Amino acid sequence: MAKKTNHTEIGKRLDKLAKHISSESGDGTIIIGPVVYRIGKDGKKEWYFVASFCDKKKQFTGIGIDVGHDREFGEHIKCSLLVAFTQQRPLCVIDTDCEIEAARMSEKLWPGEMVSKIRAQVEKELSQDE
Repeated sequence: MAKKTNHTEIGKRLDKLAKHISSESGDGTIIIGPVVYRIGKDGKKEWYFVASFCDKKKQFTGIGIDVGHDREFGEHIKCSLLVAFTQQRPLCVIDTDCEIEAARMSEKLWPGEMVSKIRAQVEKELSQDE
């Protein structure tokens, strides 16, 4: 039997996440990357997306949001999080469907060793897919 989704609980968790990210953001800019996947230990696709921002010290921070094995559900969660951000303080929320674009924007906005390594890793992974 399929597990029921509690939409009210998911909405509350996304509102809480949006509030947390907006309160921790040092400059009010948040980049939401595309829904992408990695292969899990069970061999199935595990979908996720990343919310990137800088902290109060202007250091890059990225939060991976795991959305399970269903990409369509992941897109729904991403859209719901974007809507939740509209209830927060004034923000600049950038939604991109390009993983490398998100990494490059993050590196440009919040330069540092960690974000440069992430950008290089994304570029390497994408070049292997070609």
